[in-house]
Amino acid sequence: MSKTIYCWNGCIDEDTDYYVIMSPIVIGDEEFMYCPQCNEAWEPDYEQIPHGPPHKQRMEGISRYIEEKEQD
Repeated sequence: MSKTIYCWNGCIDEDTDYYVIMSPIVIGDEEFMYCPQCNEAWEPDYEQIPHGPPHKQRMEGISRYIEEKEQD
């Protein structure tokens, strides 16, 4: 696989403050993508929904929180 695949659960690496990169593993005769942080594995053709950069998600969450507080 040439494409970098990030954890589908959105796990964040504490050292880099970015998404955990999954690594390919083989279980039996089947290939899976494995996230060491959440200890889950998915089939390689599992459809990934992009998360966007973590800092952008944080900023969107903060903005949403401020908007909700202003409405109250």
